[in-house]
Amino acid sequence: MEQRRQPRGEARAIALRELAQKLNLLMDTIATEQGKEYTYADIRAVLESRGHKLSRTSWHFMLMGTGRLPSNTALLRAIAELFGVDREYLVPGSTEVPERITAQLEAVKKLRAAKVKQFATRTLGDMSPEAVAAIGRILDEDSATNRP
Repeated sequence: MEQRRQPRGEARAIALRELAQKLNLLMDTIATEQGKEYTYADIRAVLESRGHKLSRTSWHFMLMGTGRLPSNTALLRAIAELFGVDREYLVPGSTEVPERITAQLEAVKKLRAAKVKQFATRTLGDMSPEAVAAIGRILDEDSATNRP
């Protein structure tokens, strides 16, 4: 199993954040392309069939950008292959966003905005149509100026 040396301090926090952003972008891209999200069970089953182990806790930490930075580059490469992107995409130090992902960015932004609107509506209960529209405008403005 190929291991990478663990960065420390702020470099570690940045690497964790970047990994989480990349994984969440991949998850959202799959959801927009296939109309459904991969579950942990889906991912674990494919990885195990390829000889890799991934615990639910490790997967959660990777998605949240918390915990220990994975040092098993073979696992990171296997996850990248599962999502159909360059094997090096998830390995710390890789910065290039795969073309397939770049092509889906607008759809991913819309998916994320819809999730936030849905969450706000559920959480805040009886929201007026004006409030929902205001949230939508804010999200649209934000997505026009920020990448996912």
